[in-house]
Amino acid sequence: MPGDRKRLVLLLSVGAVVLALIGAGLIGAYVILNRQANSEVGLPTGPMSEWTPEEAIVERLALLTLAGWTDQAVIDRCLIEGETDTALSVLANSVTLKDRTRAGLLLRIASLYADQDRPDLAGGLYRKVGVIALLSPAFSDLTRIELLLQGATGLTGMSQDDAALAMLDQAGDLVRLSGTLKPAQRQNLIQAVRNGYEAAGGDASLFDPTQLGAPAMQTGLLAVEGPSLGAFIDLDLDAIVSDSYRNVVVARQEAAANLLQALEQRPGEWPAGLVAGLSDVLKVEDTVVMGLVEDTGLPPRQQAGLAVQWLSLKNGIAGGKMGGSLVPEWEAQAEELGVMFHGAWIRYGESVLKDASSASATDADVRRLNQLKAELLAGELGLIPGYDMLAGALRLQETSEELAGMGVDWMLGISVDGEAPRYSILAP
Repeated sequence: MPGDRKRLVLLLSVGAVVLALIGAGLIGAYVILNRQANSEVGLPTGPMSEWTPEEAIVERLALLTLAGWTDQAVIDRCLIEGETDTALSVLANSVTLKDRTRAGLLLRIASLYADQDRPDLAGGLYRKVGVIALLSPAFSDLTRIELLLQGATGLTGMSQDDAALAMLDQAGDLVRLSGTLKPAQRQNLIQAVRNGYEAAGGDASLFDPTQLGAPAMQTGLLAVEGPSLGAFIDLDLDAIVSDSYRNVVVARQEAAANLLQALEQRPGEWPAGLVAGLSDVLKVEDTVVMGLVEDTGLPPRQQAGLAVQWLSLKNGIAGGKMGGSLVPEWEAQAEELGVMFHGAWIRYGESVLKDASSASATDADVRRLNQLKAELLAGELGLIPGYDMLAGALRLQETSEELAGMGVDWMLGISVDGEAPRYSILAP
C-alpha cells in the first residue's frame, strides 16, 4: 500500500512537470507567434489623411477648426476626450503644425493606438516620425536622434523589431557622424542606441560606447537667415490687410460656432438652416480668399501661403473631414481641388526660394537644399495631393550631390525600393 501511494505521488509529480513544460511551450510558442504576427503587421497605405474613415470623425470636434481653434488646440481637445481618430484626421490635414510639434503629436497618437491594440496605425505613425527626423530641415542632430530613439522604442513595444532596428541604425550613424554633439551627449546617446538595439533583439555590440571615436569637428549646415522651413506654411494671416477677408473669417467662425452649439445639444443632428448658413459663408470666403491670392499687390510668398492654407481647409471640407457634408458643390470638385492644392504648395516653395535670392551664394544653396527637403517631407506626410515622391527624392539627391563637401557632418542617402524612396544617413 505505501508503495502504491509512492508510485501515485511519483506519477502525479511527473504529470505536473509534463503539464508545466507543455504550458511553458505553449506560452513560448504564443509569444513567438505573436511577435512574428506583430512584426508582419500590415501597415496603412496611401496618405495619412486617408487613414481615418469619415464615419470615425467626431463632427463637434472637427468643426472646431472652422470656429477659429488652432489645429494643435483641436488635436489636444480630441486627445483629452479620447477621440484618437479625429485627432489623427486633424493632424494629417494640418499645414500649419511645425515639424517638431507634428512629430511630438504623432508620437502621442501612435502610443494611444498601440494601447488600443491597433498596431497597423501605431506602426505607420512611428515610421512617419522617423521620416520627419531624417527629412526636416528644421532640426538639430540631437533632436533627430531623440525622435529616432522614441520612434524605435514605440516599434519595439509592439514587437515590430525590424523597423525599430532600422531606425536605431539611423540614430547610431548620426551619433557617430555628427560634429555638433558634445562628448557627454555622444556617450549617453550611443548607450541609448545600444539599449534599444538589445531590446529589439539586435547585436548591441555594434554600439560600444568605449569604441566611439571622435567625429571630424565640422560646423555643419546650420540654419540660414530667412523664413522658417519645414513641412508647414509659416504665414501670419493677421498681417493680411483686407477688411473683407477679416469680416468673412469672423462670419465663418460665428456660423461654425452656432452649428457646434446645436450639435452639442443634439449630437448627430445637423440643422439644415445652420448648415446652409455656414455653407453660404464658406462660399463667400472662397471668393474673397481666391481674389486675394490673385491680387498682384500681395507678396508672392503671402499669396501662395494663403492659397495653401485655404485650399487645405477647402479640401478637408470637400473630403468629409468635418464629419458631415457642408458644401456639396466642392465634394464634386475633389480632383480639381487636389490639382489646385498641389500647385499652391509648389508655388509656395518657389516663393520661399525667391525670398532668399539676395542671400550669399552659400546660403542660397543651403536654402535650396532645405526647401527640397521640406517639400519632400510634405509629400511624405500626404500634405501635397498627387505629389510624386520618387521625383522629389531624385531632385533632392541630385542637389545633395551637387552641394557635397560644403561642410556637412552627414548627408541624406536615398535609395528606391519599388516606387517608394527610402532614406538613410551617409558620411559626407
